[in-house]
Amino acid sequence: MVISSDPKDLSWKPRLFLQGKQVKVVTDYKFLGVTIDQKLRFNVHVNRIIHKARKRIGVLRCLKGKEWGQDLETLRTLYITYIRSAVEYASQAWYPWISNTQMKRLERIQSEALRVVTGHSKTCSKDFLCWDARVKPLKERMKDNCKLTWERFNRLKESDGRRRLAGRSNIIRLTTRKGWRNLATIESSKYATYNKKVERMLVPPWNKPNIEIQRVKLNKRKDEYTTEQLKDLTNEKIMEI
Repeated sequence: MVISSDPKDLSWKPRLFLQGKQVKVVTDYKFLGVTIDQKLRFNVHVNRIIHKARKRIGVLRCLKGKEWGQDLETLRTLYITYIRSAVEYASQAWYPWISNTQMKRLERIQSEALRVVTGHSKTCSKDFLCWDARVKPLKERMKDNCKLTWERFNRLKESDGRRRLAGRSNIIRLTTRKGWRNLATIESSKYATYNKKVERMLVPPWNKPNIEIQRVKLNKRKDEYTTEQLKDLTNEKIMEI
């Protein structure tokens, strides 16, 4: 697959052979869960995400109609762990490259799921759905993922490949598509005065002096006591100290 944001490069069809067989030229390929296309627009990947999310929203809607498991907190937790985690998987790799139209499609998927979670009507606004379900808009979540990854990589040792990746400068041909490093750098520049250096304690905490462990003495096995009995014994020990 020839990957480029320049249309002139995409017409090239290289003839490559492996063990005597010609390698097929493809326009997209799924790698580590992300479908990469040769134009780096990730339209195919977004389509697959939406297809997967809609199936899972159907499961959410089924639970909503049951007599059990339909409270808001349960459905919200299920959405976050089962649907949103699939939608934003590896978003640092593809979110900065997708168009506004594709981002709006993903936001509509979240709104569809949150209507099931909260029970609001189709006319309810996206912002109110996010507020009532206590979740961030997807665009804000994906921006945060980029910033957190860039910040985490920059705290690694200088010899680490991820640290070098985060600090690498690249030539930008399209001003509308800059990648996760540029997005994270621009956002993090707002907090340039923040002290990133973290002082760590050199001595392991278990080696610190002047620490005495007080134990509650039991006359029988712990599982033979009730919770209230253990609580009373603990309080007695605390009062004794």
